[in-house]
Amino acid sequence: MIKLICTDIDGTLVKDGGSELPKGFAGLVRELKKRGILFAAASGRPYSSIKHLFKDVAEDIIYICESGCLVIDGGEVLYSKCLDEKDKTEILEHMRSKKDSDYFASGIKRAYCEKSESKMHKWVRDSYKTDLICVDDILKVDDEIIELEFYDEKDAKKAIGEDFLKKYDGRGSVKAMDAGYMWVVCIRSDAGKGTAVKAICEKYGINKEEVMAFGDSQNDKDMLLAAGESYAMETASQEIKQAAKYTAPNWEHNGVYETIKNRVL
Repeated sequence: MIKLICTDIDGTLVKDGGSELPKGFAGLVRELKKRGILFAAASGRPYSSIKHLFKDVAEDIIYICESGCLVIDGGEVLYSKCLDEKDKTEILEHMRSKKDSDYFASGIKRAYCEKSESKMHKWVRDSYKTDLICVDDILKVDDEIIELEFYDEKDAKKAIGEDFLKKYDGRGSVKAMDAGYMWVVCIRSDAGKGTAVKAICEKYGINKEEVMAFGDSQNDKDMLLAAGESYAMETASQEIKQAAKYTAPNWEHNGVYETIKNRVL
């Protein structure tokens, strides 16, 4: 019996940058709650963005934010995993050197950018509904930074460079992962959506076989592996499909909604 359902958002539940839930999804979340089934939204997005998307059922879900670096349950922080100063400094220096791309940092309080009003910053604020402010130096903000995000509208992995991805491959203190083709996110190696799912399971006494998960990108892989019933979206890469047990139609065909409705309700 499924007791916990976790889904990625962008490219899985909604289109990238989507600001509205699929029709009927809030009602589905309410029905899951009535049946005692937990629902967690798992995203690279910050808490403010996920909460806005799920505004109609904001009190009924668990939030796995910043690719699993921050988990909020019942308005309380279940755990957070922040980058250390050395890693933040080195990664930011590299991101700053990529003049044709963009970047920002997510803290526990809000998100921060350094470049003035770029197209990306406006899009992040307007589409993702992120609490994003511009500062002179991210390293000097009064906040704990939990994720650094690199953006390139053509190909973020190519823009940030193969050497960078090899350096931060998760064997050290930081792992860099794609979160869709436009984003590379950098988080602590011991953090991730899978780690978040395990923390929720431990809190509620849920085992792996009682977890259902959906995802489409590299930052979803460990979450899919942490679930007994896992679905990669049809548009996912072969790496992600191999990590999942099944495939499901993507957001354009309401795959998450239909799968939950048919398999659980």
